[in-house]
Amino acid sequence: MREWLENLDISKNNMSEIVNEGIEKHRKGTFHLKVTDESSQPLDGVSVTVSLKKHAFQFGANAFMAGGMENEEKNNAYLNIFKESFNQATIPFFWKDDEPEKGRFRFTKDSEHIFRRPPADYMLEWCEEAGVEPKGHNLIWNSQFASLPKWLSREPEEMWKYAMRRMKRIAELYADKIPVFDVVNEFLIRGADNVPVDYPIEAFRRADLLFPNTKLIANETRIWDFKYDASRLYQYINWLKSNQLRVDGIGLQCHLFERREELQKVRGKNELCAEHMIKTLDFYATLGKDIHISEITVPSYPLDGNDEDDQAQIAENLYKIWFSSEKVKSIVWWNLVDGYAFSRPNWDENYYGGGLFRKDLSPKPAYEAIKHLITKEWQTNEQLVTNEKGSAAFSGFYGTYNVTVSKNGMTKSLETNFRDGKRFYTLSF
Repeated sequence: MREWLENLDISKNNMSEIVNEGIEKHRKGTFHLKVTDESSQPLDGVSVTVSLKKHAFQFGANAFMAGGMENEEKNNAYLNIFKESFNQATIPFFWKDDEPEKGRFRFTKDSEHIFRRPPADYMLEWCEEAGVEPKGHNLIWNSQFASLPKWLSREPEEMWKYAMRRMKRIAELYADKIPVFDVVNEFLIRGADNVPVDYPIEAFRRADLLFPNTKLIANETRIWDFKYDASRLYQYINWLKSNQLRVDGIGLQCHLFERREELQKVRGKNELCAEHMIKTLDFYATLGKDIHISEITVPSYPLDGNDEDDQAQIAENLYKIWFSSEKVKSIVWWNLVDGYAFSRPNWDENYYGGGLFRKDLSPKPAYEAIKHLITKEWQTNEQLVTNEKGSAAFSGFYGTYNVTVSKNGMTKSLETNFRDGKRFYTLSF
């Protein structure tokens, strides 16, 4: 793990300064408040307390184990983890589990249990209780093992007919309930050669019609080793743009899947260097799309020596880099709890110990580091007093705030969104 730490150490080469400047510039604003009475007259000497309740920036994780732990105590603990630090949850839409039999969709709350695949209706209620925004993952993924159902014909036209029928059904049920969706997942590592070659074009075209108010994402992996305009991802997004398609964002995965005994080969590897990662983000920002760090695995290798402290330092550096980048809008950790990751013959993600919690749901140092960033370091709590014009100002992170206004023993509390692009707010007292 020292190899990754060396590469991603933002204390070198003025990286900390660049990162901190980016956070101040892109994640915070100066907000001017004016407190008035009911007749719109300014009130001076009013005490105003502002406290950030929820970031506008999305900090999340996949919630594939929601309701699926061994007992109710662990299910409640899993829910409380999200309530404590996160404001977004990736919820599963995997075709082979959504439609295990042709025409029988598995979306209702009472659907049969499938490991890591809680049904959508249950997930939406769970997200509401957790106070997090749902993100759908995904509408089409050409993976024969992980996504395509066994009953599906491998004849391209037949496959596509049923793929579009499924997308239509999801839209009918959830287009107005899920604000973000990964439309095409991992096109650049095609898994099924007999799907239509240009299927992303039709997928985004159809998604635009079916999900008019949903943010549509192209989610990809293996993108950090890029070569500017020769990069496959860059060419892929431009291909979609050239077809006049609405692509609202790019999902960039960051799975550090290297076995512990092979870590030596990542020493000095360019794509895992902090400077290179910042340049990569800056370059992809030129595409004019939002960027979502969509899937993260930083290993702790619990079976091979336990590197939890190194995992925490790497995670902290990565979050600071990503949070400082202007076009990045969300960061989603992938497997939240060790022992419940994806596995199949010859591939077991549990080996990496990439969770923020151990299997008993005790927090690892990486979780504590990320929680500290979100709830402490990137936090705003200010006490203000209005001047003779009824005005006060503060600098804070964009997000939802609890605001308390007090004078002469009278108090009023309200919730306000302080957001990018708006600087002046009037509060009636």
